[in-house]
Amino acid sequence: LVMSLIWAFGGSMDFKGRLELGKAIGSMTTVELPAGSDNGAMLVDYEVYVEDGEWHKWSDKVPQIEIESHQVLQTDVVIPTVDTVRHKSALRGW
Repeated sequence: LVMSLIWAFGGSMDFKGRLELGKAIGSMTTVELPAGSDNGAMLVDYEVYVEDGEWHKWSDKVPQIEIESHQVLQTDVVIPTVDTVRHKSALRGW
């Protein structure tokens, strides 16, 4: 439910808005939040795995890729970031 609230209301917010939303949700919930989330402040940096019910950092899912200098100019190259991984996950869930 916490993740649903973050995506429903925070999906279109900028980073600062997501942090404020995380703090607000963190102060209202009785759900155990991830360690180091500072009362929900960094909830946007985590997802909950259905398999184990645990919080996992999005940054752990960002693959490391090697790009050659000539590939940088290509328009079809996507550099994986935390945001691209998050959005890809949201789109796959649809």
